[in-house]
Amino acid sequence: MKRNNENEHKRFFQLTENASTGIFEAGPSGECTYTNKALQYLLGLTYHQTLGQGYTTYFHPEDKEAVIRHWYRCITKKSDFSYKFRILLPNNKMLHLLVNAHPILNSKHQLIAYVGCVEDVSEFNQIQSQLKISQQRYKLALKGSSAGIWDWDIETNEVYYSVKFTDLLGYGNLAFGNNWATLLEQIHPDDIGEFEFKLQKHLDDPFMEFNIECRLYSQKRHELWFQILGEAIREQHGKPFRMVGSILDITDKKQSQIVI
Repeated sequence: MKRNNENEHKRFFQLTENASTGIFEAGPSGECTYTNKALQYLLGLTYHQTLGQGYTTYFHPEDKEAVIRHWYRCITKKSDFSYKFRILLPNNKMLHLLVNAHPILNSKHQLIAYVGCVEDVSEFNQIQSQLKISQQRYKLALKGSSAGIWDWDIETNEVYYSVKFTDLLGYGNLAFGNNWATLLEQIHPDDIGEFEFKLQKHLDDPFMEFNIECRLYSQKRHELWFQILGEAIREQHGKPFRMVGSILDITDKKQSQIVI
């Protein structure tokens, strides 16, 4: 049995040593017994510096107590550990880490170790913070104006439509829905092609702005003209994951142009 355990450990180390994700093994009390090369590189520490509990000295002072408290809470329950926190490295660089770990139990259901992975989510956190600030500024800029705003989560297809947005179309917030298809269904059939073409061009190329004038149907099926603007928020490699924009009723402007 002992030889089998040794073989399993050897196989685990062989599989994880050259993985691109930071991987570790820790005992129930939190002492680190193994880290792979990717984790050492991420933290800028040597193998021996990552072992034991010395790594906890790099926890951000404002996060350290909460991280350790959550760790021991998971140990007590023998449950998965998942936590996002900050660390301060010897070079004064701060990282936001997401750590996920799974408990390893023996045949007697006793906790013998945790095996987990560490991910650097610093850039994602920064993007989220910038997005939050941008949204707050955007809402303040539009407060009291005649424009409505929309905030589209591209990955889930869920959309936040402001009260002003739904008011412009004669809907209540609940009646209008909260997904992207809801908006597309309101666009005039003769305008939907151009709308989707310009949208895709912007999603593919950040230098292509999304700015379109098109007709939408109101709740009472009246044809109204709107100017719709939007800008995608992108991750590190340029892939859009969110898009925020505005909608402005320009029906009177269009009608006056027809009269002229």
